[in-house]
Amino acid sequence: MRPASTFWIIQLSNSRVGKSDRHLFLFGLFKMHRTVILLIYSGKGVKMVNTHDILLNFSKQVKDILGDKLTKIILYGSYARGDYRDNSDIDIMILTTLTDEEIAKTEKAVFNIAFDFQMEYDADINVIVKNEEHFNYWLGALPFYDNVQREGIVLNG
Repeated sequence: MRPASTFWIIQLSNSRVGKSDRHLFLFGLFKMHRTVILLIYSGKGVKMVNTHDILLNFSKQVKDILGDKLTKIILYGSYARGDYRDNSDIDIMILTTLTDEEIAKTEKAVFNIAFDFQMEYDADINVIVKNEEHFNYWLGALPFYDNVQREGIVLNG
């Protein structure tokens, strides 16, 4: 017998469909007309949330915290490459002019935003906050930074 919270999504042609049962939420990600849709089922019906809207809202909230210290917000990883799965996280790198000490004081607020999105939309946002000079200094030496630079999509900046 399936749990009551299970919600099935029928695969459409030329679409990527997935299912995952997480606590009271079940979501499926699929790509249709180049728009990613997140379906959330909580027992009260289905709420459709466009991943693009999630990223815009996340970016706005980060900009509200960092202000003019924000340099770039970069989407990287499977969502940037287009090879995400239903359990993929959304990888974000935030580049800032803040010092490492200032980042340590500020990043908790950014992580709290990501946590709020996890709770509200079941969107697992993995955030890394780095100083832009540090990032640029290590480009070419750290393969991870090279991957972010090569495959990343700048959302803000």
